[in-house]
Amino acid sequence: MMTTKPKSVRRRTLSLPSLALLFVLTLVGAVLPVQVSSAHHPTAPTALAVTMSTDTSGFGDAQGVPEVLAAAGQPITLTVTLQPAGATFTSDTDFDLDACIGAADDTCAPAPGHLSAQSITIPAGQTSGTDTVSYSRPDNGVRVSVTPSLHTGQTAGFPTGYSNAFDSLITVLTAPSTDPTLATGFGAGSCDRHSTAPVCGYVVLPQQVASEQVGLSTGACTGIAACSPGSQVVQFVGTLGNNYTTHTPATIVMRCDKSVCRGGGVPHYTIKLSFDPSGPLDIVAPACLRKGVAEGIDAAGNRTDYCVDYRQSHRNAGDLLLYVLTTRDYRGTY
Repeated sequence: MMTTKPKSVRRRTLSLPSLALLFVLTLVGAVLPVQVSSAHHPTAPTALAVTMSTDTSGFGDAQGVPEVLAAAGQPITLTVTLQPAGATFTSDTDFDLDACIGAADDTCAPAPGHLSAQSITIPAGQTSGTDTVSYSRPDNGVRVSVTPSLHTGQTAGFPTGYSNAFDSLITVLTAPSTDPTLATGFGAGSCDRHSTAPVCGYVVLPQQVASEQVGLSTGACTGIAACSPGSQVVQFVGTLGNNYTTHTPATIVMRCDKSVCRGGGVPHYTIKLSFDPSGPLDIVAPACLRKGVAEGIDAAGNRTDYCVDYRQSHRNAGDLLLYVLTTRDYRGTY
């Protein structure tokens, strides 16, 4: 009896670590196959999300700031993201790029201009691809279609993706909020009687602005019913802030070349505008009630914080200059 007891105790103490080791190995064996399986079977992509953008953060959060502010030939960032979120391809995958114009995917017709790049590659294991492209001519409502290249074998039946619509502009001028010409007429030097543009504009900002920079552009009338034949769209972007009120407004001078706005008295001309970055120019600016004050009454009888100051407006060497008073950014045309 005395000789067997120590042996019995020794066997029990050895068995406990053995069971613990077996238990740990069993858990590890259960976890490892799952990790290996998920690593070799990524989520397969089924669609594309396509965006076109430029850096417009310096203009603040004004309502009229577009996603893309670029003239024809200027760079725009194209981002193609695989869907669903986290999906990847197992090898580098090429996609063809084309430009089209249309509000819906199935009616997006080939655009008259072309893109600077014809394809984009999404690397293996990556969820997206990014490149810089430009569009060749001024147009409105341009979109980029992204289609799997024919030589790509793993995207049979993969749907075409379409970007957000953007306007490819004629000119784009930007200036920091500290630029002294803002107080005297930013863009005035490029919009005088010597300008060959049928319509252009310049902005006068006597107060400080809330955004880091402001922008002034001209665009085509393509697809905009409110535009007069031969006219152009003038757009001002930036956050004016609390310094600009109806009694201390910003002034945007809209100049129309005498070849477009020929004949007729100054009060016979109107400004059609929008406070959105795109879409129809479906607001007719009323006449200012008082000189230098951005107050008018629209067709529905509502008081506005924008108007055309016909008391300041005039002709210069035959060109028509209309003074638009406003407390916010906008797009407008004759």
